[in-house]
Amino acid sequence: MCIRDRFRKGGRVLSWSHEEFPGVVWRVPNEAVPSLRDYDEFAVRHFERCFRVRDGKLVEVPAGIHRVEDEDRGPGGAIYWCLVEKVWELPFAVPRVKGLYTKDGVNIGFHGSVEFKITDPLSFLSSLVAERHAYSGDELKEWISERVASASRELVRRHDAEELHKREMGKARINAIITSSIFDELEIYGVEFLKIRIDGIVPPLKDILRWKKTREEYEEARSDEGEVRWKIERLNQSYAEGRLGAEEYRVLSGKYERELEEIKRRVEDLKFRLDMLEREIR
Repeated sequence: MCIRDRFRKGGRVLSWSHEEFPGVVWRVPNEAVPSLRDYDEFAVRHFERCFRVRDGKLVEVPAGIHRVEDEDRGPGGAIYWCLVEKVWELPFAVPRVKGLYTKDGVNIGFHGSVEFKITDPLSFLSSLVAERHAYSGDELKEWISERVASASRELVRRHDAEELHKREMGKARINAIITSSIFDELEIYGVEFLKIRIDGIVPPLKDILRWKKTREEYEEARSDEGEVRWKIERLNQSYAEGRLGAEEYRVLSGKYERELEEIKRRVEDLKFRLDMLEREIR
């Protein structure tokens, strides 16, 4: 029988039902338990850390059964339970809207999972939880994702998008650098960061390679266009200076104009394809 369903001294003993209220932290009062007035006692189990509010500060309560005091029931009164030493594995996502740009201007995102545990619940509660009724898995996921995005920004900026894929940095170096970057920060919050795993990077490598190839083809076509225009300019100059006959000028001029029209169509086509690809990756 769950402790919170037991009765002692005429009142229920309140405890945190982890199945009913999953998460890292549980605070009473909350929506499910809006008041402590119905309880005479509360329980703290050995794998939990518990704190009650006294004069605006959190005061730890040891494991065992404790009486609910008038200060707990009064304005500003609350009791916090926190899970410690448990290793949490949470998925995270750093979407492209976070604005992570590689050295070559590709807007990337990535997802994976992190492992951490709460080692200092007082710091965790004081720094992060504040007046929240609980700190759910989704809220932690969002918080962790923000930390990872912040730590990743400089790293991503130093490398081309292709590097981040081909060098397998997502499974090795990114992990190490991000972990070292945010380890000290999370420690301030009473969180020990154990490891990070990057499962995927977007846009995928095939899209990046297709963009780079199209960009190279576009630049090459632009260069070819410039070269043909230069030939036409030289041809016109030679004809104007009388170093070229009318017939030869007519033949070469027609040839170069056809080449130019063909290259211009190719440049326009490549520019259209390049714009489409850039919209996908940027």
